[in-house]
Amino acid sequence: MAEKNLHIIQARHNKRAAKYLLKNNCTFPDWAITCAFYAALHCFEACLYERENDHSESLARREGLSPHVFRNEFIHDRHILIFQEWKSLYNECRVARYLIDLEIPAYEFYSKNHAEELIRKMDEVRYYFGYQF
Repeated sequence: MAEKNLHIIQARHNKRAAKYLLKNNCTFPDWAITCAFYAALHCFEACLYERENDHSESLARREGLSPHVFRNEFIHDRHILIFQEWKSLYNECRVARYLIDLEIPAYEFYSKNHAEELIRKMDEVRYYFGYQF
């Protein structure tokens, strides 16, 4: 599993990718949302590694949970101040990737404004965990 610094590097890269995908005609809002979620996820993993010296996958396995369930419960229980932002990112990323309840492609469903709103939520999660990049 990756150490804290590698998670920070990946989070920074995913944040840049999310913002890059919104430039010009914004033809990839679904991927911008996905990148925003994964930037937030890597900020969480870096913080978790720093505090627990472990990763969500290992901790989830020990508790008999999926990593998704573990992360959502952990953030709800220990980081309630950003849980709504986290949950929005998680839910919208799932919709964008798996087309949950969509009748049109995700890139048509999501607007640039919606993607920008989710990038702001990613920034709130990032700042909460102490990463100012």
